Amino acid sequence: MGVGEKAEIIGTGKKGIGIIKVFMRVTDIFELLLLSALWGGSFLFLRIAAPVLGPVWLIEARVLIAGLVLLLFTARLGLLNEIRSNARKLLIVGCINSAIPFVLFVFASTLLPADFTSILNATTPLFGTVVASVSLKDQQLYIQVN
Repeated sequence: MGVGEKAEIIGTGKKGIGIIKVFMRVTDIFELLLLSALWGGSFLFLRIAAPVLGPVWLIEARVLIAGLVLLLFTARLGLLNEIRSNARKLLIVGCINSAIPFVLFVFASTLLPADFTSILNATTPLFGTVVASVSLKDQQLYIQVN
């Protein structure tokens, strides 16, 4: 649970799993709406800017700006030595997890209709689950249907 959330245990469900009722504050709902507006605005920006700037330059600028913002947070927390000692690993993970998928997605958005790319974007967590279940062979993936 997040900071400031209230929760109440209202009973147990099947197999003894506790049922928790979580109450959201008005600020939580505002933050959720703000997050969805930023996420959707980013998608709209990609659709408009990709044909003008090109997919590679657009995504590289986006990843650079995000990296600089994260670098500021890292400096504020005093963790710059961690960045220096793990720079190569962070570069590899950043390319595999951010830069390459973003570039491929923007290439796809220049060729596919907007409705199809928005559905493709929404399935990202599903693909992440599949990749995690394949790569984490020592752990089993369980799906609970309520």
